[in-house]
Amino acid sequence: MRADAARHMNPVEGDIKCDTHNTCAHLDDESLGAYVDGELHGWAGQAAADHLRTCAACREAAEAVAALGSAA
Repeated sequence: MRADAARHMNPVEGDIKCDTHNTCAHLDDESLGAYVDGELHGWAGQAAADHLRTCAACREAAEAVAALGSAA
């Protein structure tokens, strides 16, 4: 993953085992909002889309952000 895309991902502790340290890089709130709003482009947008395909926690968070946006 390129460094400019990786900056949108933050390692967090959790129950999703992604490596030997039981950490996984999740999208932060700002990046989730930007992705939902279509504001992440290029490598960052692709990295977010790839991550959302495999991470249920971030996918649920993105759906919640989208629901908030549609309610406004």
